[in-house]
Amino acid sequence: MITGVSLPAGARVAPDFSLLLQDNDITQNIRKRLISLSLTDNRGFEADQLDIELDDSDGLMAMPQRNAVLSLALGWQGSPLTPKGQFTVDEVEHRGAPDTLTIRARSADFRGSLNTRRDESYHDTTLGDIVQKVAARN
Repeated sequence: MITGVSLPAGARVAPDFSLLLQDNDITQNIRKRLISLSLTDNRGFEADQLDIELDDSDGLMAMPQRNAVLSLALGWQGSPLTPKGQFTVDEVEHRGAPDTLTIRARSADFRGSLNTRRDESYHDTTLGDIVQKVAARN
């Protein structure tokens, strides 16, 4: 669904994106290699997921390191792009033939302390103190 975009009749509508790797713009490096880009916006405590599939038929693609940070913006050509967040590279897969590179990244690292279940009770304290304690832990 296109919302908030004013287009003249007959205008060509094409999707566009911007991708940063560790704050370095790699959009133009991968634009011609892009096979697919998919962003899954999950509800609740499940991390959003970014999947990028790239053509590596010439074998020149450098594989991003696991835990590298990708920043994605999406939109339409000729219009400002909307930031969609930062994603931590979780999986990188190279396969062929034809050679492709698939990158899977998630919006939060649920392998760390953020996903650890805890039972704790708080007595004679304020909500602000509880929030500070939980935030410092994560």
